[in-house]
This record gives sequence, C-alpha cells and structure tokens, in this order.
Amino acid sequence: MAAVEKSARMDGAEEVYIAVAPELDQSWSFLRLSGGAPLGRRFAVRATVAYKGSWVRKIRTMCRDSRDAVAIRRTDAWFTELIGMAAAGKLVGSVAQQISTLSDAVPEGWFVEAAAGTRPLAVLDSPPASDLPIVLTLKMKSGGVPWIGAGLIAAV
Repeated sequence: MAAVEKSARMDGAEEVYIAVAPELDQSWSFLRLSGGAPLGRRFAVRATVAYKGSWVRKIRTMCRDSRDAVAIRRTDAWFTELIGMAAAGKLVGSVAQQISTLSDAVPEGWFVEAAAGTRPLAVLDSPPASDLPIVLTLKMKSGGVPWIGAGLIAAV
C-alpha cells in the first residue's frame, strides 16, 4: 500500500487514500491497513486520489493463481472497454448491456460516484447534470472468480 501511495504522490497527487480487500473469497470490504497484512488468493487494491482538485478512484483485482489471472485479465479488458464506451447519461443501459457480453459473469452490484462538496466521492442516485467526471465501481464474479473494478468515466 505504501508503494502505491508513494507512486501517486510522486506523480503529483494532493491526497491519496489506499485500501485493500485482502481476501475476496471471504469479503468484498476494503480496509485501510497499516503494517503488513497477509493477502489471500484473490485480493483487490483501491486507490482514491485527488489531483488538481478532482477526485478519482481506481480498483484493481489481483490473484496468486495463474488460472484466476486469465479470468481477471479478461474482465479487466472488458471493464476498460466499458469505461471507454460509457456515457454518463446512458450508464444504466451500458452496464446492463455490457455485462451480458461477458460470458460467465454474475454481477454483485455497481454504483457511480462523483465529488460532492468537501467529500472526496459520494454515491449518486443518477448521473450528475453537470460535466463532473464520475467513477464507476462494479463488483462481479467472472468465471467464478470474484472481481472488483473501478475507473473514471470522463465528463460528457
């Protein structure tokens, strides 16, 4: 976690919050841990970063098993495509349509967030009316492997 924070700060981040879901097979919850903590077979790292007054979030799922890595890479590529295609006004349709294109995908939930006042990110009930960038977070099982991802959807 320290290496992720150091990298973000060296690249100009004003604030950085790093959390880890250390064992996705047991819990999807992210924890802000200090010191060393054992990581399970499948885990995820979440970086929430402020840069030039804007908050963004990225979540990456990782594993220790090469078979799981294939499913995670496939899901990562699918999610990158989804983020690239998504438009804030059509997000619900985009997510619903795109999940069906990923074979063996079982969605666990998703939400969108944007900066709100002094809070870094807040969950939105609907896409913002302004041109604020939003962050999409998606939890799913892909090929039986738990996966969490988050990424920035540029303002439209």
